[in-house]
Amino acid sequence: MERPLYTHIPRHPIVIAQQALAIHDLAPGRLRLGIGPSHRPIIEGSYGLEMPSPLAHLREYITVLRGILNEGHIEHHGTFST
Repeated sequence: MERPLYTHIPRHPIVIAQQALAIHDLAPGRLRLGIGPSHRPIIEGSYGLEMPSPLAHLREYITVLRGILNEGHIEHHGTFST
């Protein structure tokens, strides 16, 4: 089974969490979610978004995503996501 790898930009972590939970409801235990930082030419060139600190953004993104997936909610006021 192939596993999709999502770049954390431009999707908000709530969107990825909703998609992951929907797939889990349809096929429990069958999803392995991979999240990666992508690379500067794609993010800046294709999407037109600045990518000054991709790993810091990824860490914050995963914190938000884990909170939503594990607890069902999160209160987060970060540098990149609110």
